[in-house]
Amino acid sequence: MRMENLILSRFKEGDAKAFEAIYRHYWRKVLSFTHLYIRSSSEVEDVVQEVFIKLWETRAQLDLNKSFDGYLFILTRNLIFNRLRGSLNEEFFELTVV
Repeated sequence: MRMENLILSRFKEGDAKAFEAIYRHYWRKVLSFTHLYIRSSSEVEDVVQEVFIKLWETRAQLDLNKSFDGYLFILTRNLIFNRLRGSLNEEFFELTVV
């Protein structure tokens, strides 16, 4: 079993050290990807935090036969789009109330 698969397998079982290794390896990539869509540093940090919280919460559903990179970036993309959609709804609401 490759090292990456071993770490992902341990992570799926709830191993906090494996999660830490995944976080260290991927957080900068998630941060950079998020910056492509969101300019506010504090919002970017919020999204990155949400990504890793969601990753931990859904670890049991992780399919070890599929690309982890793909899964992680789809998760990130979805959280970014949800946040952007929420921002647009708030802006629309503010425009209609005034």
